[in-house]
Amino acid sequence: MPDEGLGPYVLTRAMFEEARNWLLLDGPIRLNAPVHILQGKQDEPVPWRHALTLAERIEGPDVRLDLIHDGDHRLSTPADLERLIAAVAQLRGDGSE
Repeated sequence: MPDEGLGPYVLTRAMFEEARNWLLLDGPIRLNAPVHILQGKQDEPVPWRHALTLAERIEGPDVRLDLIHDGDHRLSTPADLERLIAAVAQLRGDGSE
């Protein structure tokens, strides 16, 4: 399967079978750390509604979901990268936003 930027890669049956061990959305996800999800609404491989479901399943003191209207799967535009850096800085307590 080709992917722009990554080149071709192989998806195997074993990969999908192992992935079943990591399914999380069938119940609550308890986290004590802050969570900040940034999701592009133009993301084709991972639809933004999946991020909404994830945010709803997380049980924790601080869960934030930012939907980026024109964001794609990579969130690699300069504006998207600034958002990502600001989110990490905020979670680290750097006082930056």
